[in-house]
Amino acid sequence: MEKLLIFFIGFLPGVFYLWYFYKKDKYEPEPVRLIIKTYFMGMLAAIPISFLEAPFAFSGFILIVIAAPVIEEYGKYFVVKRKIYQNVEFDEPMDGIIYAVSAALGIAMLFHAGFNFLLVSIPVASIGVFVLVPIMWKVVHNRIKTALSISPYKENS
Repeated sequence: MEKLLIFFIGFLPGVFYLWYFYKKDKYEPEPVRLIIKTYFMGMLAAIPISFLEAPFAFSGFILIVIAAPVIEEYGKYFVVKRKIYQNVEFDEPMDGIIYAVSAALGIAMLFHAGFNFLLVSIPVASIGVFVLVPIMWKVVHNRIKTALSISPYKENS
């Protein structure tokens, strides 16, 4: 029972961020069924991604710096390009962001939930979900905010 709880705790950040990015699409929101479909297709894509990354496990550096980014980003691209891009609902630039985030969160949450299930206890999983993940996203958010504030495309007021 404890392992099952840990597995489901691993999905909480992904569900929250999926909801958060879905709410950012204000003008023409995407159908929830397509967002959920993309999320689950991302989870399915995590299985071959993990097999493709396995041969690089001998070197943490090669896996983290070269193999994982290339393989995982292509996995996200594959899900969106092959399964969603041709859909009539994909009709504005924000749609690409929403669907790519959905696929990415599906991949990340399956990895995260599996990691929690296999390797950690409830106190550690709780720390990861409720403390470390928001801190990481705050850092990413501040980096993006800083980059946008010094952008040459920003209007001067």
